[in-house]
Amino acid sequence: MFYRNKVKKQLKEQLLTLRRRVAKLERLGAQRRKVDEEIEQARYDLNQIFNAAVPLCVIAGDHTILRVNDTFCSLFGMDKEQVVGQNCCKVWQGPLCNTADCPLEQILRGAKLSVYEVDKKFDSGQTISCLITAVPYLGLKGEVIGIVENFTDITEHRRAEKELQDYRTRLEEIIAERTAQLTAANKQLEQEIAERRRAEEAAKRAYAELNQIFNAAADGMCLISKDLKIIRVNETFCTLFGLKREDVEGKSCHEALHPNLCKAFACPVSLMYSGEERFERDVEIERTGGKKLSCILTATPFRGPDGDVVGFMENFKDITEHKKAETELQRAQKLESIGVLAGGIAHDFNNLLTAIIGNISLLNLHLKAETTLSKILKETEKAAYQAKRLTSQLLTFSKGGLPVKKAASIAELLTNTAAFALSGSKTRCELLLPDDLWWAEIDEGQMSQAINNLLINSIQAMPEGGVITIRAENELLEGSEGLPLKQGAYVKISIKDQGSGIPEKYLSQVFDPYFTTKEQGSGLGLSITYAIIKGHGGHITVESQPGAGATFHIYLPASEQGIVLSRQEAQEALHTGRGRILFMDDQASLRSLVSDMLHDLGYEVELAKEGDEAIELYERAKESHRPFDAVILDLTIPGGMGGEEAIKRLHQLDPGVKAIVSSGYSQDPVMAEYRQHGFCEVVAKPYGIRELSEVLHKVIDGDSAGRGAET
Repeated sequence: MFYRNKVKKQLKEQLLTLRRRVAKLERLGAQRRKVDEEIEQARYDLNQIFNAAVPLCVIAGDHTILRVNDTFCSLFGMDKEQVVGQNCCKVWQGPLCNTADCPLEQILRGAKLSVYEVDKKFDSGQTISCLITAVPYLGLKGEVIGIVENFTDITEHRRAEKELQDYRTRLEEIIAERTAQLTAANKQLEQEIAERRRAEEAAKRAYAELNQIFNAAADGMCLISKDLKIIRVNETFCTLFGLKREDVEGKSCHEALHPNLCKAFACPVSLMYSGEERFERDVEIERTGGKKLSCILTATPFRGPDGDVVGFMENFKDITEHKKAETELQRAQKLESIGVLAGGIAHDFNNLLTAIIGNISLLNLHLKAETTLSKILKETEKAAYQAKRLTSQLLTFSKGGLPVKKAASIAELLTNTAAFALSGSKTRCELLLPDDLWWAEIDEGQMSQAINNLLINSIQAMPEGGVITIRAENELLEGSEGLPLKQGAYVKISIKDQGSGIPEKYLSQVFDPYFTTKEQGSGLGLSITYAIIKGHGGHITVESQPGAGATFHIYLPASEQGIVLSRQEAQEALHTGRGRILFMDDQASLRSLVSDMLHDLGYEVELAKEGDEAIELYERAKESHRPFDAVILDLTIPGGMGGEEAIKRLHQLDPGVKAIVSSGYSQDPVMAEYRQHGFCEVVAKPYGIRELSEVLHKVIDGDSAGRGAET
């Protein structure tokens, strides 16, 4: 019994415990159901909120769209089934897709926010503009597992902005239009006010302007009344006549202005009275101080507002400088004509001198002993060479041209030129020439003329006579002397006179063509000298003090040959040789003379009178294996082929032809630049047997033999 009660009691306690547990479970179940209901309600509420919110799109980290709300579908006209589970780039196709700027990529890299605008175009043609805000989409542990994009439709906003902008633009246009109208109205008002002011000031301003124009006119102007009184003159008039306004204004024109003009021809004013509308004539007037001016006088009626003649206007145009220029032009044309004549004479004279010098040199060669006849021949030869220098100067005067340079003694050139220039004058020359003076590469004819021009200038500066000092010295320039010359060796020549000197204001003009202070001067001498010195690669300067004379300094590049034989020693050296020479010249006397000289020098000779014949002889000799060792070609053949054309043809036959060009016109460019035209050497007429032997020796055996010609 006791045991049964005990079991019963235990069962009762267990039943009670079980009931308590059941009650607890029922309470927990009720709570769970309540929680589930709350969760379901929360899910329902959140889903309603999600779908009722602005368009939203949840995208996973692999670009898969996890979820979109109803407003998203409504905004873009899509079903959720078309979107959810798709790749966002495929659905959206935005400009940032598949780029580093993709908002998902930015958020995954750590960005907290990504905002951008995009336009979505549909197949229907509709375009929706959206502002997209992307924020991180977090997992349960707070990790970023994707993004949530918030879409704000700004299509209407943009349209409103555009309408607002259009409205603002239109408003600005209206304001600008109204402003322009007001400005125009205001400007018109200001113009009307200004017009009144201008009308009040017009007469004053017009007078001031006309007065300035009147006084600034380049011509002298004089206004004369009908009763022949001078009303006004301008500044140029006063300067032109050397008068003051008070000296002429108010006075009778024929008393104050030009009484000599009134006597010389019909009075311009009288002609105006008789109906002439214009009077024009060249006149010569004498200004205060006695200086005479050449003018063009033009007279015209001066009319009032009603067209009636109230006076006369005389215009004086100064043409003094123009007249001088015309005179200089005529002088230059005369000089040119003389130059052409001088060139022709010199050319023909050189041919004659070639015969004279050549025959004299042959006679000297055959005279074995020193006899009276040989002395006479030497003096004759010396005179012929002086004539050669004269023809060279004539050629330089006629055409100028490039110098035909060769090494020459500057001391000998200065001595001979000074003796020639000062002959018969009151002037004495003092020569200061060192024994070791360098030679220079010069054209002796041109350089003699340049020195001669300077000496004549000095002689003219001392009409009562005096001393001209000619000094020459060797000088090495290092480039620091302030001269426009390269470093190197130069011969410096200084020519000093005892004249009145050159005014400082003229020093920079003395080498200008046609500049002269002498009434009878041509103004060409010093400009020719300047051109010759420049043509030799040299430089010329001048220094002067008033009353202390003038000094001209010439710098000439020294010869690279250094100290060479003097002319006398050089003349003793006669080079004989062997070989065949082809000589071409149109003058039979020269062909005969040169043939004799070449035979005496030991050469075989064939002669041609023009280029075609020379080419034929050269070709024939080459084919017969008896070629010519050298050819001498006259540059100018009247009516036939000259040396310039012949050498081109010869080079076609034989590129190695050794040719010497010769001419009585030594200033021809071919003579100066003979190598550029295909020649090896040059010999200027007139020449003797020594010059001929020397040039042949150079071409066949000497320096020019291996150099060839530049073609």
